[in-house]
Amino acid sequence: LVNNDTAQLFRSVRAARSWLRAGAARGESPAGTGCVVMKPGNDEPPVFMLPGAPGSILQLAPIAAAMAVPMPVYAIKPQGLAEGEAPCDRLKGMAEHAIRVMRGVRPQGPYLLIGYSAGGLVALEMAQQLAAVGLEVPLVVLLDTYPSKEIWPLSTHLDILLRQAAKALWS
Repeated sequence: LVNNDTAQLFRSVRAARSWLRAGAARGESPAGTGCVVMKPGNDEPPVFMLPGAPGSILQLAPIAAAMAVPMPVYAIKPQGLAEGEAPCDRLKGMAEHAIRVMRGVRPQGPYLLIGYSAGGLVALEMAQQLAAVGLEVPLVVLLDTYPSKEIWPLSTHLDILLRQAAKALWS
């Protein structure tokens, strides 16, 4: 749970940027990996977080700060945010990029993944790709992730829409 001091600290993007810069100044970001240490930790397998559609890892800072876990927490920067770097246009490519970045920090599993919003879809795809080659992914957490047609069938989407419409009409 977030205490009042942590909640106050991350009320603005400016404070989150300062927090990330301070971490980088302490050497907490593996150079060139596309990962940023959001929270240092022990030698247990780290948690890797993926941001939502805007791609900013700043949106993950309050979540990482609130995590009461002993292991380190990393945020994976999406491809295409650096100057001259082309973004991925498919979920499969986004997952492949994130896996390369993650394995640069931790070559062997197990892998603990957290995806926020659209990052949840990337985390799911990563888990499927990693499992397909025999790597262990004991945890995939989806935070505020809306299912895609690629992951859930159309009938599931229709069911969700019908329930939302019924709820809206009822209220």
